Amino acid sequence: MNCAPRPRSRSLAVALLRTGAAGALAAAFLAAPMGPASAAPDQSQGIAWGRSMHVDSHAIPTPKRPTATDSKAVWGTLRANGGPASASATAHTTCPGCSGTATTLQVLTSDSAPAVQADNVATAFTTADRASSSAVSVQIVETADMQSLMADNRAVSVNLGCTGCVSSSVALQFVIVGVPARELSPTARAIVLQIEQALTVDLTSASSTPKSLHTAHARSVAALAAQRTQAVIGADTGTGVQTRMEVDCGD
Repeated sequence: MNCAPRPRSRSLAVALLRTGAAGALAAAFLAAPMGPASAAPDQSQGIAWGRSMHVDSHAIPTPKRPTATDSKAVWGTLRANGGPASASATAHTTCPGCSGTATTLQVLTSDSAPAVQADNVATAFTTADRASSSAVSVQIVETADMQSLMADNRAVSVNLGCTGCVSSSVALQFVIVGVPARELSPTARAIVLQIEQALTVDLTSASSTPKSLHTAHARSVAALAAQRTQAVIGADTGTGVQTRMEVDCGD
């Protein structure tokens, strides 16, 4: 069943439109009805929304399946007794001319536990000629007390023994401090997911650019995605957002 966006989501769109950050995305999402946060997974998009402290996507192409993609998106509670929360995206390409793309999004809310840990990592590994690997992992952590949070954010890319191969990895981590334990609104999550997917498309399409320009392009599109995501989160929660960005192209 579809439902109208909550008032907080409407305020989100107004704030974004005023600042010009991701305004078109906000308007597009709010123009169409949205399902509740517990809606069934949209299998047509390849995204399975669920609830988990641990999520990973893996894309491993083969000669029989030269283009492999995997996308995961979850949200839930960050608990001290559940062990470190982890988000990871891994693309590993070993066949010539193949392409692997992995995308992960995790949104976590702290329940004021005395100590919590959040790890985010994107890994791209290519070992075949004219092949490419792209990995994007985005982790959003909301906590009322920064002292209770230990966060780690890493991007790793490796090109090994191959010619004309490209690897790109982007890890984006957003920490929201001093807000009551609550999830991002469904509209905000949808916009962030759209931004992440656009970033993945940009990285994949740039695999054919000259290697000398590839890293600069990856950093540019990642920085833009981080800026847009930070604007969405800030408008939705009404508080400051700390952003961590790691980009690696295996140069």
